[in-house]
Amino acid sequence: MSRRKTLLPTFHCGDYVKWTSQAGGFAKTKYGVVVGIVPRGEALYKTYARLCLHKMPKGSGFARNHESYLVGVGRSYSKIYWPRVARLKRATMEEVTEL
Repeated sequence: MSRRKTLLPTFHCGDYVKWTSQAGGFAKTKYGVVVGIVPRGEALYKTYARLCLHKMPKGSGFARNHESYLVGVGRSYSKIYWPRVARLKRATMEEVTEL
């Protein structure tokens, strides 16, 4: 049985994105801005050091086998997330700023 390759969306720093996460039986849509790109196979702490970020993001774990993105949420990007790329979708500036 062969695995299907899914094409993952690509983003650039400054792109507006949204994704839905789930915890405790509730789903929540989050909106943010791509603040960093994590290269394929690179450990997250190396990207953090390169970007001079101070807090490790929510959802951190092992290196991923594809390019992934750090997303800033809130005022001054007070929270940094590392969501699954397959869940990310493009958002408009209005969606992100109205929160």
